[in-house]
Amino acid sequence: MTLSIIIPVYKVEQFLRQCLDSVFAQTIDDFEVICVNDGSPDSSPEILREYAKVHDNLVIVDQENHGNGYARNYGISIAKGEYIGFVDADDFIDPDMFKNMVGALTETGADISVANPYLFDQNTCQISVYRNMIDFYRMSLLGAFSPMEHPEVFSCLGCWDKVYRKDLLIENKIEFPVNRIFEDHVFSYKSLVSANRVVVLKESYYYYRKNAGQSITDKEVKNDSYKFDFLRNAKEMKAYFGEKGCYDQISSIFLKYLLRDGMFHHSNATTNEAFRRIFDEMNAVLDEKDGEVIRETGIEKYIWYYDVLKSGKYGDCRRNLLKKQNLPDLPGGEE
Repeated sequence: MTLSIIIPVYKVEQFLRQCLDSVFAQTIDDFEVICVNDGSPDSSPEILREYAKVHDNLVIVDQENHGNGYARNYGISIAKGEYIGFVDADDFIDPDMFKNMVGALTETGADISVANPYLFDQNTCQISVYRNMIDFYRMSLLGAFSPMEHPEVFSCLGCWDKVYRKDLLIENKIEFPVNRIFEDHVFSYKSLVSANRVVVLKESYYYYRKNAGQSITDKEVKNDSYKFDFLRNAKEMKAYFGEKGCYDQISSIFLKYLLRDGMFHHSNATTNEAFRRIFDEMNAVLDEKDGEVIRETGIEKYIWYYDVLKSGKYGDCRRNLLKKQNLPDLPGGEE
């Protein structure tokens, strides 16, 4: 079998039909769809069984609620496809997505293909490109390349914007963390570190739904435990890079991610206790060598954040974090 598409399903009855219709409309031949019902309490399981009557390539797995990481790991363990793709059940995709992304892998022999998703605004139905189009165009001109030679590809976080050669995941024992959110960030970094070559497509095929109240970003703002999952993931990723001996090569990209998202999560802490704990844990993740890399970026807000953490200026951080976070993510803070 060519491809296995894995979809965790939990409380998505409003969007599930649109997702499944777009997946079964794929123009690629010989694929299966593995839907893992993660103990969904709504009508999602009934919708899955409705589709199973029509599509004999739909595999339904029912389990107690364990979260996206567990569901995706189980999907990988039973997948029959040579390649693996992921779709979130509240999103939808272009009919040619997997034909083109798998095609790029078979043509180049790369381990991972990456495409630039769209953002679909649930409130306005407006569509915009998720990441910088110029960056994707530049990377698409490289053909198949080593992630270590062009570490900017590490800024493409997520699992649903990629297709993976299954053997890459199995041979390197790459799994999603379980009982955590932002688990796809860990999976994305580890798989890219392990890949010999990746190929980037400049086109967009995946429609990531926002403002639907379903995404982790929507829910994270009011839930401090999610913020500590982010920090736990960061520690795990940094340790993994050290084990693989590649941290120096990707530290600039990783630290921009860590500080950008760290400032966001930190500024959304709902209690003084949580704010203090994030301050201390972010401080512990960063070391002196990281400070040198951060200064080389020239990005004012990241340099300020690093300095205020390492100097223990908790009050300064508390007063000015939100203002600094809103500065442009550019050297010198310029527009």
